Amino acid sequence: MVDRRRFSVDTAGLVRALVDLGSGDSGKEHLRTYWYDGARDLVPTSQQLEIAKVPRVKLRLGRLTGQGQKGVDSRIVRDLIMLAIERAVSDIYLVGGDEDLREGVCEAQERGVRVVLVAVEPVGRSNLSPALAMDADDVIVLGDDFLGPFFLRDSDGVGHMESVPVQANDPESLARAFLDEYLSREGIEAAACLLDGVGGVVPPRLDRELLCYASRALQVARLGHEFKAALRAGFWSAVRESESR
Repeated sequence: MVDRRRFSVDTAGLVRALVDLGSGDSGKEHLRTYWYDGARDLVPTSQQLEIAKVPRVKLRLGRLTGQGQKGVDSRIVRDLIMLAIERAVSDIYLVGGDEDLREGVCEAQERGVRVVLVAVEPVGRSNLSPALAMDADDVIVLGDDFLGPFFLRDSDGVGHMESVPVQANDPESLARAFLDEYLSREGIEAAACLLDGVGGVVPPRLDRELLCYASRALQVARLGHEFKAALRAGFWSAVRESESR
């Protein structure tokens, strides 16, 4: 079993990517993200408290015992049913694979809610219940290309370093280096496609690659909000310059 403490997670970035995925698939506005986890004596860890601070994220805790998590699945089932009863949502994107969730999925569907199962591409044996997948209205499988940029190993020396202030680094040079690498892979015409297609917003998948590139180059687990903004601005400046050459 992998020790979760050896990983740092860009929670805000992961939530944003999942929200974009759901909103893009459903065409509906995002209501809220529920994050489920276990904690000893229901006391949240420092990492869980950071998760709770992310806008529109509701942290839901079950008990963590020597035998594993207790009460987490029942909380998920309850929330699925209550959201459906209150008609608070039309679509639910459920990240999980446990067969115990079937009751909540079916109850929500009976009340007119579309339930999409979001599964993680297995490294070895799949932990996705075939029965749960069969009950879901649709299944989306996330691979390493989607999830990888949000997880960093502490053993790589990046897990506990502080966020990078803009003044101490050069986001523009990082953005230019990333663009050079991207264009060498995709071809120089890719810059024109970026300018034509997305109107100044870095496409989600490319944005994750850009942030991951900067995190690895600076050997940090998280980038500050101002640094991210400067990095994205530097990226677009470099794209426009590449087109004017």
